[in-house]
Amino acid sequence: MFDWDDLRIFLVLARIRKAAPAARALGIDVTTLSRRITRLQTSLNASLFETIGGERRLTERGEALFAHAEEMESA
Repeated sequence: MFDWDDLRIFLVLARIRKAAPAARALGIDVTTLSRRITRLQTSLNASLFETIGGERRLTERGEALFAHAEEMESA
């Protein structure tokens, strides 16, 4: 199972779309961000991002999780 911190990191990366700026916004190292995203994807057995031209874009599964995580964030 995943934890809220992983979802928070996921949300920031999904919004910013680039790992280094997302990591800076979170105050963490980019390797930590990558490790946490990998852990989340592994726990869900799903690829949440694809990388296109240096940007991270949500996959279909990523879009679904993003909508759910935003609901949780605003609750």
